[in-house]
Amino acid sequence: MTPARVVAVILTAVALLAIAGQAIDTWTDPSPRRWDADSYTGTPAGYRALYELMHALDHDVSRWERPPGKLFEGERRVLLLSPDLVGLEIEKRYLEMLGAWVKDGGELVLASPALSMRTALARREDAEDVEADSDENDDKDLESGDSPEAAHPLREILGDEKLREVLGLGDLKVKSRLGEPDREQLPPTPWGGPEFFEGLRIDLLAFYRRPDTEYKTRAEGRLAPFVEDVDTVHLPARARYLEGSKLDDAAGVLYVSAASNRSSDAEEYPVAALFSQGEGEVLVVSEPVLFSNQSLKTGDNAIAAYRLALGSGWCPVYIDEYYHGVVPRGNMFALLGVYPYGVIGLTIAAAMSLFIWRVAIRFGPPTPLAEGERRSIGEYVEAMSNLFERGQKHRFVLETCRAGVLDEIREALLLPHGVSESVILGRLARTDAQRAHALYEALEASKHVLRAGYEPSLAKVHELQEKFEACRLPHRNRPHTAARTSPPSMNAR
Repeated sequence: MTPARVVAVILTAVALLAIAGQAIDTWTDPSPRRWDADSYTGTPAGYRALYELMHALDHDVSRWERPPGKLFEGERRVLLLSPDLVGLEIEKRYLEMLGAWVKDGGELVLASPALSMRTALARREDAEDVEADSDENDDKDLESGDSPEAAHPLREILGDEKLREVLGLGDLKVKSRLGEPDREQLPPTPWGGPEFFEGLRIDLLAFYRRPDTEYKTRAEGRLAPFVEDVDTVHLPARARYLEGSKLDDAAGVLYVSAASNRSSDAEEYPVAALFSQGEGEVLVVSEPVLFSNQSLKTGDNAIAAYRLALGSGWCPVYIDEYYHGVVPRGNMFALLGVYPYGVIGLTIAAAMSLFIWRVAIRFGPPTPLAEGERRSIGEYVEAMSNLFERGQKHRFVLETCRAGVLDEIREALLLPHGVSESVILGRLARTDAQRAHALYEALEASKHVLRAGYEPSLAKVHELQEKFEACRLPHRNRPHTAARTSPPSMNAR
């Protein structure tokens, strides 16, 4: 096997193994060590602990990885934990279904660091400094009534944002100015300490935010029973909070204040708000960190997160993984495990197989080639002569015969190929003057015929051919002086 074929076989095998691995990964749960923010991940930023906590307490909890069309049906409580807002805004139809489902009695928990797609994009691209500027610009847009297309180029494609509209959240937004970030509390890495994160365009703190600051809690309205025995919660130093006039219509609000401030007039910030929407309700949480794995092991966070996620506890809980579970995994076979895309893919594959089977060319066993007898040279010459005769190519035949006689005389006189006619006649005249004179007349006659503008007759060709035959110099009649002559190149000159 050649080296090129070996390389091709190796590359093909690696590609097939990669495709098989992705296909197998489609029908298996993601690894808990995967660094992502979903209910499968056991890393600090994931929500696997919340899922296992509700499952351990015998509550009906499930993960939803299919398109959200069937998710918004029936009596259930849906958790959107750090969803992809851009993905939500793309699915305008699903957003409308979501709003209608909530009004019909559905319960939704939306834990997101932003409620505006443009704000989420700015935080993803330009980190915390631009995040604050984006909040200020968002305020200006809401107050001045500017067109939404001027906010972000992507909105020209996706259109107006509908998340807050379909959920009836009005001007509610998420702010992040409770405190300054403590750079010394950054997690250590194999490459160094906090200085490793300096200069990065993507702010890693937005993903790995540690609940390292203690806050006192106070709840009012319908959220009061959920945190009646929760005195403190731990959130990041730069914790996010809710702001907007829509908070005046909230059916319940959870406030936090700095635990280090013991005064009774300590400023409080709302981090969760419950809104009634038709017959259903929407719980907005500004800090998804409250539900994360690393958060449930500190203070009273586990109690608060469990009660906020569970609600009244009378309906099953579904943790949506479609917007940050299936598609962002980078598996090109991911949709094959999602109904109805798997059925559609299987149907297309079956149809293509039937089409190929129908139009394919079927080959039988190979048969040996029949080897016929080779024809003689005489048959070839006879066939070519008949061809020239039918085609009236007398001029071509005369030129060929004339050139053949000259080549034969050159060979007999030991002259090199290509010498002129005058050299041939001069050498031949030294040994056979009569034959040289006959050759001269035959050459002149052929030239006269070839210069004419018409095809010579077959009789004329036969006549000239007889003259050429008379001029041939047989090998046995070669003059003995030919071997003693000068080299061919000298004679040619």
